[in-house]
Amino acid sequence: MANQFRATIIMQRPNTSVEYPLASEELNNYYQITYRNTGKLLEKTSHRSKDQLSIVAVMTFASQQDYEEFRADSIVRDAAAVRDQYLANNGFTLTILLQELSDTGHPITTQVNSKTY
Repeated sequence: MANQFRATIIMQRPNTSVEYPLASEELNNYYQITYRNTGKLLEKTSHRSKDQLSIVAVMTFASQQDYEEFRADSIVRDAAAVRDQYLANNGFTLTILLQELSDTGHPITTQVNSKTY
């Protein structure tokens, strides 16, 4: 059985007057139908930091292959491109942590990608 795979996306905005780029209801419905309902996306959560400057979104996939399928999806790629353009236009920092998880849910490997716009 393949190990689960977690993607953690951290968006930090320059101040609280800049809005976060949140996924549309249509996109969330697509995630639900295409990935949650098929067992590929096991969990999707998000929360804001106490100072309201960061939002953390965590997506846990059944396997790294399921994550790679998600990232290759043209609808997901297009949404990420729109998000990234918004982040660039508004001075955000984006950090993405990718982790393969052990059977007990602990990270086996971690890859960090960070970009300040």
